[in-house]
Formats: sequence, C-alpha cells, structure tokens
Amino acid sequence: GSGALGFRSVHLDRTDRAVTLTVNGIRTFARGGCWVPPDPVRMWVDSDRMRFELERVRAAGHNMVRVVGTLMYEQREFWSLCAELGILVWQDVMVATFDPPEDEDFVDVFEQELAVLTGLVGGNPALAVVSGGSETQQQPTMLGVPSDGQYMSLLEKMIPEFVESELPGTPYVTSSPSSTTGELHTHVGDGIAHYFGVGGYLRPLSDVRTARVRFAAECLAFSIPPERRSVERMFGSATVAGHHPDWKAAVPRDRGSSWDFEDVRDHYVRDIFGVDPHLVRRDDAELYLDYGRAAVCEAVSASYMHWRRTDSECTGALVLTLRDLVPGAGWGLIDSAGIPKAPWYSLARLSSPVAVFLVDDGLDGLTVELVDDTAETVHGTLRVTLHGPTGAAGEPYECRIELGPHSSRRISVDRLIGSFTDANHAYRFGTQTYAAVSVDVVDPSGTTLAQAVHLVGARHARQNDIGLEAHATPVDDGVWSLTVSTQWAAQYVCIDVDGLEVSDSWFHLAPGSRRVLTVTGDKAQVTGHVRALNSVKRAQIG
Repeated sequence: GSGALGFRSVHLDRTDRAVTLTVNGIRTFARGGCWVPPDPVRMWVDSDRMRFELERVRAAGHNMVRVVGTLMYEQREFWSLCAELGILVWQDVMVATFDPPEDEDFVDVFEQELAVLTGLVGGNPALAVVSGGSETQQQPTMLGVPSDGQYMSLLEKMIPEFVESELPGTPYVTSSPSSTTGELHTHVGDGIAHYFGVGGYLRPLSDVRTARVRFAAECLAFSIPPERRSVERMFGSATVAGHHPDWKAAVPRDRGSSWDFEDVRDHYVRDIFGVDPHLVRRDDAELYLDYGRAAVCEAVSASYMHWRRTDSECTGALVLTLRDLVPGAGWGLIDSAGIPKAPWYSLARLSSPVAVFLVDDGLDGLTVELVDDTAETVHGTLRVTLHGPTGAAGEPYECRIELGPHSSRRISVDRLIGSFTDANHAYRFGTQTYAAVSVDVVDPSGTTLAQAVHLVGARHARQNDIGLEAHATPVDDGVWSLTVSTQWAAQYVCIDVDGLEVSDSWFHLAPGSRRVLTVTGDKAQVTGHVRALNSVKRAQIG
C-alpha cells in the first residue's frame, strides 16, 4: 500500500540552566503557540478543516505547537498533518496543576491512557517532546511545598520509563515548567519556563532582556481584542468593551484574583503609549481597543525580537494561546470565529524562516538582526534607509550579505553607515533628526525577502492626517494587490477589509514609504479602509 514515511531525530539538551533543541542535528528556535481544538464542543473536526488550521500555522512561520495538559489529546489527523507540514508537537500528558494519585486503580487507568497515546503518536516524526503535564511541579512550588516534598513517582519514574520503552528517542521533561538545576520551578531562567513577566506580572518590556528565558513553553498571555469587524459581529459594537457582562465573560482571569487580563492589557497601554485607557474608552471605544491591540503587538515584538537574536540564550517560545474558545477578548492570537487578531501578524513577521528586524540597543544604536532558518543560503543585499519627518534622508546604505542555512547574523547600523548619526536618538544631542529607520533584504533578482521598520522615539502623538492612501488592483480572480502609502510616519497600520484575507497588517510605515500587500477572498471587490494608531483620518480603499 501507499503512505508517507518520515524520519527525524530530536534532542533536548538541558545542561545546567540551558535548554537547547536540535532537530536532525540542527539547533532550532521553536516558535508557535499552545494549541486549542478548532471545535471546542465536538472536540473533532474533519481532515479538511484540520488541514486549513495547521497550514495557517505553518504559513505564519510557526514550527511548534504544544498540546497542553489542561485540554485533551488530539485526533489522528492532527498528528499526520503535523508530520506532513513539518510542525513539531510538544505533548503534555493530561495532568495539570495537581499531584496525581498513586493508588493502584488510578495508575492502571493512567497506563491505559498512555497506551492510547502511544497508539496515536508512536512512530510519528512530529512528536518532539513529552511532558509530565502542565504546572504539576509549579503549583506545589507556589504553594510553598519544600523541594524534598515534591517527588511524584508518576512524573519521575512511571512516565519517563514508559516514554523510553514505547516512544524511544523522544525527549521527556517532568513538567512544564520545570527547573534543570534544582532551582524552584518558578524560576524562568532555569530550564523550561512559563514566562509571564511581560504580561500578568506587569514587568516592563525590558524585563525580557534580564529574565534570561531559555525555553518558554507558555508566554505572553493577554486579553487580546478581536479585530473591529469581529467585535461588531460578536457584540454589536465596541461600546461593550471593558465593562459589559457579555464581554467580561470572555476575558481570562486567574481564579480568586482581584484583576483580569484586560487590566493587564490596560496597564501596558498606559505604560507604552502614555494614555489613560479608561478615559480613552469613555470617548472612543474603538480607539481604546486599537490601543489595546497595539500594546499586545509591542509586547510580542519586544519579546520575540530578543529571544530570536543572534546571541540569545532562548531556543523556543510558545504563546498562550493560538485560538480563543469563545467570542471575545481571550488569550488567542486567532478569535473564536477563526479571524487573526493583531499580534498574529507581529508574531508571523518575526517567525518567518527568513526574517529581519531592528533592535534598539540604546547608546550602541540600532542593530539589524538577520535570520535564515531555511536549508538554503540567502544571497542578496541589505538595504538600510534613514527617514526624516516626510521621507528618506538621502540614499540608502547597502551591503552584500550571504547568510548560510540555519544561521543568523547581526550588523550594527552605525557600522554599516560608517559614521555617527544617532539614528535612534539615544544621545539626544539636540532635536531628533530621524523619524524612522527601515531595512530590507533584497535578493539578486530584486525581490524583497524580508523587511522591517523601526519608528524612532518612545511615543508618537496622534495627528489629524498623516497622509495615508490605499489602492487595490485586481491580479486574478479573488486576488488583489493592495498598495498602502503614507506621507508621515504611520504607527501600527491596520488593514480593515470585510470578508477578505490580507497578507499582513498591524505594521509600521516609514515617512514617504509604501508597502504592497496581497488580498484574497471570494468577493467582487476590496472594500474597507486602512487606519493607523497615530492618525485620526482613515484612508478608504480605492
């Protein structure tokens, strides 16, 4: 008979505090998220629906999903499609936040459960890691149980022996999170972490640089508002945000806490943009939600830019979660109707197999980070442009690059330019000179492989009109080319189209620049608008 055959080797080195994931001998940065079943009622979907969901994950540059111990084992089609698409799976056993019993009846049922799991995943090359559950070791730690009182034979003897016997070659970790050196399981810089410093614990965005996360099996949980049209379909209008019982019912919260994750999001809106979210909400509920969307984009971008840097100690980060279970502002990067939310696009840009991004290193200026996660060498030109308030300030600075397979490289913008410019306005010698810095990676044929824009300055005041324009041109049946341009710096440009999919959204545009996007869908024409966080006036798509 015919069928698919796949081979792979996975190694998870947990020496000292470090965690290093290698696949077929290649060091791999795992990015993606915690998987949520597409149909939370039936807990099953047909193979076409499952393919759509997983192909979208892969198209966004993600290479790992985690099946969390608080949910359920996935159906067989999930595993075969992950193997086909090259998506690694971190599989928790279904134990969470409690120490499992060790009596004979429970152990017998648990062995049967593991046998069923083996029948699903045994020999499947997508299986990358097996974990002894979610927060099974963190919870007793946080409850103050001494380390010598936390031994659980299921996690430390039964399951690892089963994995070694029935799933040979599969890395095993006792729990997510878990320390490797004997530190408390709550320490995020030791072994497998659940990192919510940026997020629930209200640490500044700079915390990601000092936390020294090695591998985050969960991170960056926020109450993320769906896109504007989704909110209207779900709730009628944005005026429900922040207070209406139907809206609040979907906002995640920790049991027994006096706050929820919408409070967390509002904290970062205030901290990043310098506005009072509650006053904004009173006057303009839609703008309030846009600030919230943008704040989560900032948190996701700051974190993943650090974690994917050339000299990063981190080898993986999985967002909590990929999808919402119910309508509203849940943790998911995709809403319950299947529509991507704002940070989905931010993470996709930073997860791309060939990626470029700009990091502000303070007095050391801006650093260009280049990543090639493909099996091919990237040849081309790196082009850096400095932009004044209304356009490019002179010709771009260029250099030839050759980036080997599965490698990364960092290049100082100052070194590329060859003279002191204070492009990021860190020294503050007088008035700020530049409004933005853009970087493009262009192959020998002139095709742009990756691009990024850094807006200079911490905050960007809203203006009445920044000169946004948007024009759609038919390319094929159900396909359009959408050109978006701006006269002034545009912060978090949102492409708001009805019933269509867009290749990117929630990005910055440098002054005097434009981007060409692809819009697809089963409609006669593109309708909608383009807006930016720092502009009152919107651009209708023409």
